[in-house]
Amino acid sequence: FADDGADVRVLLHQLAGGPQHVGLHLLIDVPVGSAVKGGIVGPGLLQALNGDALFSEAVADAAALRGVFDAVCERFGEIGILVNNAGISEFSPLADTAAEQFDRILAVNLRPVFVTAQHMAARRNTPEGKRLYGRIINIASTRWLQSEPGSEAYAASKGGIVALTHALALSFSEYNVTVNCISPGWIDNGNFGELTERDRRQHPSG
Repeated sequence: FADDGADVRVLLHQLAGGPQHVGLHLLIDVPVGSAVKGGIVGPGLLQALNGDALFSEAVADAAALRGVFDAVCERFGEIGILVNNAGISEFSPLADTAAEQFDRILAVNLRPVFVTAQHMAARRNTPEGKRLYGRIINIASTRWLQSEPGSEAYAASKGGIVALTHALALSFSEYNVTVNCISPGWIDNGNFGELTERDRRQHPSG
């Protein structure tokens, strides 16, 4: 986006404190030609920004999430690029999975996608606002379609993101905002050897 001349505003979700406290939002305004083009990522990006755009709230708290959204817009201007990437995974045998566990996973993985998108639409619900540039990118997972035993809540949350993305794309059609989702497969986090041959066959291109 920066290479195309966009004024990049990124909303990232990072988990902290485990499933009981899902939080730590990073909402970062990155001026074109600085940290993004300089290739600074992760902690280096935060250091480059001196931590100026660091907010800590629970993603499952809709009111807090809207408050962070408003605070970022007040400080940096309207968010142009919104990335919804919050997620937890708690696989457990179906017979042992409580409704409360199911609800918690959807509250973290799925509901914030709606909350942030709805709030963006509400903030831009004027003729001028609907002309503002916007991109929403939701992170789902191949698990929405390639499920595993004990993954009911996670699979439901990611499938919900896919369906919600489609609906949001239509609702935002009268805005200058596109909505897409990405469904990553297996990600090498240093333990790639733990994948079975059956796991690897799910992604033959890799």
